[in-house]
Amino acid sequence: MGKEPARMREKYWRQGEDFVFVLEQIGKVKPITTAWHVRKGIIVKAEVLVYRETRGSEVTRPFFTKLFEGVGLIQDKKLNTEIDGISGATLSVWAMKHMAQQALMMAQYLKNHPN
Repeated sequence: MGKEPARMREKYWRQGEDFVFVLEQIGKVKPITTAWHVRKGIIVKAEVLVYRETRGSEVTRPFFTKLFEGVGLIQDKKLNTEIDGISGATLSVWAMKHMAQQALMMAQYLKNHPN
């Protein structure tokens, strides 16, 4: 996705076609810790577990995290739905969108490479 991963290993759980990933991404200066439930290549639920920034906490609210429900990837590995930005939280929104892509790509890879 154009940059080195934050960690060598990412935490995830799998049951059948369901995956849950715990991912972290820097917002402006501090990491945002999230959980992503993916089923059959579609995000079922997104949740911000820990938000450490001083601004942009709107990304933790259900009105924003619900925007990711039903989102998948298109051919060029971009999200198939436009996610609205939030004034004052631009970098946190970008981080969330990046983690959504990462979760979907990881689920796709793990589905095709089970071991």
